[in-house]
This record gives sequence, C-alpha cells and structure tokens, in this order.
Amino acid sequence: VLVNPARHLETFDDGEDPLPPAPLSEEQVTRIFDLLPRRDPVDLRTRLHVELLYGCALRLSESISLDVTDLDLAERTVLVRGGKGNKDRRVPMMRGVLSAANDYLAVRRELLQGPDQGVLLLSENGTRLEKRIIGRVLHRLAKVLGVHVHPHLLRHSLAVHLLRREVDVRIIQEILGHSSLDTTKIYLRLVPGHLREDYDKAMPPIAINSGASSG
Repeated sequence: VLVNPARHLETFDDGEDPLPPAPLSEEQVTRIFDLLPRRDPVDLRTRLHVELLYGCALRLSESISLDVTDLDLAERTVLVRGGKGNKDRRVPMMRGVLSAANDYLAVRRELLQGPDQGVLLLSENGTRLEKRIIGRVLHRLAKVLGVHVHPHLLRHSLAVHLLRREVDVRIIQEILGHSSLDTTKIYLRLVPGHLREDYDKAMPPIAINSGASSG
C-alpha cells in the first residue's frame, strides 16, 4: 500500500486538555543536584535557583523576582509576589531549598557591587539575575542527563512527584499558584491510575472556571 488510508480520518476528541510534558524522574532530579558544584558564590546561587524552581515549584519569572526579604527561614516559607494573575502566594520550603538558601545567603554579599538593593539572586555583576543564565546551566546538565531540561519542567516534575506521594491536590494547587483546581488536576493524568481514581472519589466535581489560566 503506497498511501496511508487513515491519513484523512478525523481523530477522536476526548475533551481533555493536552497533557503537561513528561516529568523528570526523582532519580533524574537527584542527579541534577549531584552535578551542581558548590565551589563559589555563583555556584551556590545557581544551586539555590534550581532548588527554588523545583522545591518551591516557582515559575522562572517568579524566581528571579525574589528579594531576600521574601525568604522567611524561620517559618520555612517563600513569599511569591505578583505571580500569574498578579496574585501573591506563600509556599513552603523543602529541606533542600532551606539548606541552599542558608549556604547562599552566607556568601551573597561577595556578589554585591554597590548598595545592597535586597535582590536575592545576583549576577556576577551584582545585578538581578537574567532569565537566560539558568537556561544555560540546565542546557549543560541536559547534555549529561541525555534529556531536555528547562525551568518549567522542574515545576511540572515537582507537581507529579507530590501527587505520587499522595499529597492533597488542593495543597499542590496552592503551591503552584493555580487559580482553578481543574488546572492542577491535569497532573492526575500523569500518576498511576489508582491514585487518580482515589482523588476522583474523594473530591466532588469542580465547575470549570472559564477565566482560569494554566501554567
């Protein structure tokens, strides 16, 4: 047969939104942190940045907008100001984020050039870090891992990892900063079937908020 007879057939629309990208495995995330050096303040800043993207599930723009005062080490929380929809939220610090924050803040002043404006993630020039810097770091790590790694994938991966550990989907919604639970529930399609069935049984149907956005 020289021509595919199914080429013009219409595909069935199941009415569901497209799946998020396949997450990194927990082993791959561990490998990423194993590959990050800790030689100098720039290394420690980079490590904290990756921890924030994964451990706090921050969007890239949210992470580089942080100031030092947005970190509450005593309460182990991060205040995210002006997230998507211009909403603030407070997210918990996992152990890795807290450790990386303590290490970096101990040497952060070495990156300052001029008055301290309170910026958390500083460049080597003492200015607020640019988005492209972490992209370069993750690109180098991706070559070692043999898989494409980008900032938003770290955020997606944490959401799936938390679901697999049976963390309440509503808590994950708060961490991700989703205005609608329906956006967060998309991640249930990336966890084992029995977990999704358990969540569906435990939670009543939620009306779709047409004004909600994903990400």
